[in-house]
Amino acid sequence: AARLAFDLADEAGMPAVLLLALGGHQGGHDGLSLLEIGLADLVGGDDADRPGRAIVAAAGNSGGCQDHAVGDVGSGEAMEIVLEVAREDGSLAVDVEVWYPPEVSLEVGLRTPSAQRVVPVPPGEQRWEAGASARVGVANAPAGPDPLSGDRQAVISLRSQIQGAVEPGLYRITLEGEGPFDAYLSWTSSEQLGGAASFRSPIEPDGTLTVPGTSEALIVVGATVSRSAWVDEGGRPFQDDRFRPGAVASYSGSGPTRSGARKPDLVAPGHAVLAALGRDAEPPSPTSVFTPRSSFLPQRYRVVSPGDRAALWGTSVAAPHVAGAAALLLERDPSLDQRALRATLVASARTDRGARGRGWSPRWGYGELDVQAALSLLAGGFGDEASPETSAFGVAEDVVAPGGCTVVTVVPRDGSG
Repeated sequence: AARLAFDLADEAGMPAVLLLALGGHQGGHDGLSLLEIGLADLVGGDDADRPGRAIVAAAGNSGGCQDHAVGDVGSGEAMEIVLEVAREDGSLAVDVEVWYPPEVSLEVGLRTPSAQRVVPVPPGEQRWEAGASARVGVANAPAGPDPLSGDRQAVISLRSQIQGAVEPGLYRITLEGEGPFDAYLSWTSSEQLGGAASFRSPIEPDGTLTVPGTSEALIVVGATVSRSAWVDEGGRPFQDDRFRPGAVASYSGSGPTRSGARKPDLVAPGHAVLAALGRDAEPPSPTSVFTPRSSFLPQRYRVVSPGDRAALWGTSVAAPHVAGAAALLLERDPSLDQRALRATLVASARTDRGARGRGWSPRWGYGELDVQAALSLLAGGFGDEASPETSAFGVAEDVVAPGGCTVVTVVPRDGSG
């Protein structure tokens, strides 16, 4: 579909911007999935320019969801990843992916809440165990290292044996060997958004971007809070104190990628953005995007007075703002390629609110979208001498373990920012 869209644009002699308001945790989170490689090729990747093309992707809504775990198994030791499946979840299936380098050899096992066990499985093998109510298994890179990244992938699968949900409670994934790993809650069949299943330990607050937002070639966008108060369809004032206007939304996916790439690139308005309400989209219709599907958002996140607008949230709402900005830049200069568009958007991003004084950071990227500044920069509006008061710096991780290291970025700006 993406290739077709660009081919049609080429036939018409027009530039095109593709918006990817989707994502998931299946894959290595290193930009080397088949999807990400294919998308990167469409916009030129690292080798060739593709003028007049851009792809913008959402950072995902997994920030704060506790679906990323990181650890380093010591020599001769064992380590546990604790996964909780919520009692009210209703999932018929849950998958966890554990990724580790090819030179590392980890044996992966599992113990369920009812003490059903999968004994540690060495690399290159898989094992399933069936109980009275569940079928669980571990596939530890049975086909060898991933052919694209070279890393190993172990998949821990939980399946219900009978009509009903996966057994609720704590699942303990055991890792034996020596070396680092990243684990992702890659899939759950639950329709509940947020809290269906989550890691309890060890929890990594960063690196929660979803695929394909882990591709270094794409322009990746996080979400800021537009508003936290409005009047609902019943004429009642509504206030959600969990969100502060101007801040990055708590659920917005954070970087870096597993390979260390600095994503997201920037943030844009994404929480409680008011949108036109079509006649066929009125909640509580199950097909309406305005119908809440989680207790995370109350039912009053619906129609806004006077009744022709409704509130949307998510990085899928933020990314279209950046896609629109990219389209405006291409309207001014159709010869721009993906790298030039990203550089213009990043260099012109605002850092005078929550991102004050930062270069790149895991949640803000390089700052907030500023369309007017981007257009001015494209028109030749370069700044004056760099100022230490307004120039920014940032670190690649919010939390760095003892003995660890991180990347520091510096963004020089003049006195006006």
